[in-house]
Amino acid sequence: MKVAHYNQFGGRQIETAALRNVLAHLGVTAPHNGRPFTEEMLFGIGGGIGLGYFVYASADFVSLTLMSRITTEESKRPGFVGAICARLGVEAEVITASNNSAAEKKLKAALAQDRPVIVWVSPLSLPYHGTPNGYHTSVVYGIDDEQDQVNIADRSLKPLTVTRAQLAAARDNRLGGGPKFRAMTLTAPRPLKMAGLKTAIKQGIRDCVDQMNNGFGPPGRT
Repeated sequence: MKVAHYNQFGGRQIETAALRNVLAHLGVTAPHNGRPFTEEMLFGIGGGIGLGYFVYASADFVSLTLMSRITTEESKRPGFVGAICARLGVEAEVITASNNSAAEKKLKAALAQDRPVIVWVSPLSLPYHGTPNGYHTSVVYGIDDEQDQVNIADRSLKPLTVTRAQLAAARDNRLGGGPKFRAMTLTAPRPLKMAGLKTAIKQGIRDCVDQMNNGFGPPGRT
């Protein structure tokens, strides 16, 4: 199964690239120019740049994550992407699962409805170059069981493919420290008006300035 007429690829920042590509596929456009939203616009609406780091250490694994965008709470719901969608009026459905079998079943159900799916994966488990450490987002727009092939849209300008086992390992996220088997589908909103876009942009700027001035997380953490 494959999402019909999907042809959106490429990008720079892992989350806004996936978001831009899916929104463009859905035909969502910005009110000021009638064109698909750019990554830069989406990134700013989400809160823009930031500065922070996170160290994860266990008995057999240590990782350092540098955060160069605004830091948001990452729970079962993705804070950064979720904020962008909410501010644009985009309905975002978060799909979670406890194991690969359930995750693949839900993924196929979304694809059967002709919906591309944003998935969170560990870049260390990908067969191609991803973002070092942390988590990574890609768009799945097709699965062929007979060919054992999953169609991926990522930051590359060309389509990518992985096997079902490779996708499962990446989504399990044992190496990346990110959310396991988390995915998201989007529903195109009503056309956004200029007033709504201005409000979304101002919210993003306020969040960026507030975090730069006051830091993030518990008191004493910057």
